[in-house]
Amino acid sequence: MTSSPGPVVVRALLVAELRTLRHRRAPGGEAAARDPDWTPGRLARVENWTPRTPVEDLAALLDHRGAAPEQRERLLRLAEEARHSAWWEPYLTGWDDPEFARYLAYEAAAVSISAVEVLHVPALLQTEEYARAVLGAYWPDATRERIDTLVELRQRRRLQLDERDERDVTQVYLLDEAVIRRRTGSTEVMLGQLDRLLQEAGRPNVTIQVLPMAAAHTAFTGPFWLLETGEGIDDVLHLERSPRSSTYIGASPELAEHRVAFARLGDDALSPDRSRELLETVRAEMA
Repeated sequence: MTSSPGPVVVRALLVAELRTLRHRRAPGGEAAARDPDWTPGRLARVENWTPRTPVEDLAALLDHRGAAPEQRERLLRLAEEARHSAWWEPYLTGWDDPEFARYLAYEAAAVSISAVEVLHVPALLQTEEYARAVLGAYWPDATRERIDTLVELRQRRRLQLDERDERDVTQVYLLDEAVIRRRTGSTEVMLGQLDRLLQEAGRPNVTIQVLPMAAAHTAFTGPFWLLETGEGIDDVLHLERSPRSSTYIGASPELAEHRVAFARLGDDALSPDRSRELLETVRAEMA
């Protein structure tokens, strides 16, 4: 089942195209600026697609700016889609981490995902059993229903990426060696998780590299995720923290610093082939 990337991303796409139309300075756009019906406030509401903006205003602006019929139809469709709830919202009911929700709004639009993990296997690579063991350890008082909901969210996020393979979503994961050696759940759970990592490492758009314990990793800043997104959508930095994470949208010193840290850690990490060999060795030892 294919899902929308969510209202935040859809709105970003819509706003980006509206700004492109404006910057083309077509005669229709100049007419809109001179039309007394198009006050600066009304223009800003439509161009930024603020909540409760009438779709009729968007249609009128597109006509003023000479949008092609195909573009007009697509942007009106995006406008309606931006009013809907995101697919993940029901999963986060009662979740006191709005920054994580902000991150999810952009993950579905990513063309490149880079992650550093120092404690556990990254959420997008976890098996259901491993995810349940991790979440159960973090929230020992949570109901089974709550844990099941969060496990399903992780599997749904993975499914989103699987559906987009044809668009080549590049994924690079740097894992501390402790991640693959630390037993989370039973031995059977860990063996299944190591098998999943080996399977994922064989996919053309997924790279898994292990940061060996023998090396000193001066760039460690804790687990973090970097998203590169499509044209018109800001890139994202997500810092995994407990009890609440932090998310940075768009250019920032933090985003730049973590890009540098990721590059340095990548230099310290084993090659993909040597990482795969280590995964196989750890699996054999654990079995």
